[in-house]
Amino acid sequence: MMITGLVIPSLSSAQIRQQIKQRITPKATSTAGSAVAKDAFCNRLSETMGKVDQKVKERESKLEAKRTERKDILTNRKNERDAKLDENRAKRDSNFSEHFAKLESKAQNDVQRQAIAAFKAAMEAALNARRTAADAAIETFRNGVQAAVDSRKAAVDAAIAAFKTAEQAAIEKAKADCAANVDPKTIKQTLQASLKTARGNLVKARQDLDKKQDVMKPLIEAKKQAMEKAQADFKAAVEKARNNLKAALGQKTTTSAATGTSQ
Repeated sequence: MMITGLVIPSLSSAQIRQQIKQRITPKATSTAGSAVAKDAFCNRLSETMGKVDQKVKERESKLEAKRTERKDILTNRKNERDAKLDENRAKRDSNFSEHFAKLESKAQNDVQRQAIAAFKAAMEAALNARRTAADAAIETFRNGVQAAVDSRKAAVDAAIAAFKTAEQAAIEKAKADCAANVDPKTIKQTLQASLKTARGNLVKARQDLDKKQDVMKPLIEAKKQAMEKAQADFKAAVEKARNNLKAALGQKTTTSAATGTSQ
């Protein structure tokens, strides 16, 4: 039977091979391109993350420098205030001794000398009590400040450590994906997203710490109240000692030189 209108071309083996080659060539080229992109990205991964690590180390170095600077400032302020306090107390002690030397020189009999001696002992006790209370208030304040500094340092260090851990986990994930021949675009997007999350957590941790800066307010208020109480107790003790002396001497006695406000 003859079939008209149908033409079936006759192809040689060489022609068939050529057609097959033409059909698969675009796919092979695409695969090769993807492999090149993956290799380029994965080969640059270590170098890129090395730069990121270097920046982190530089920031840590700056942080340590700032910590040292703040510590030096606090130490210098402490030393200056201690020196000033010691100077004021030395002046007060000198005035105290001069005042009582003059008062004792005016004693005309044993009764007056005993009354002045009792007054002097009461004043010394009041001065010592005020200094002890003031020293305790200062020490409590400084301990509180140091505790706040240590707490913040620990929190910052923990935040940085968490960031570095997350960063390393993201890098290891990218390396594993490279070894598993995951699409380089996917690897890059996953890595960027992980690093963004890590940085976001670090920023949030820092912001949370900044909101706690008012920790100093209660320390300052507590110190102020302690100092005010120490001064109030001192004034009450001085007033009592003055009244006892006046009663013993039967006259008005001036004691302003020994009742100053120096702690």
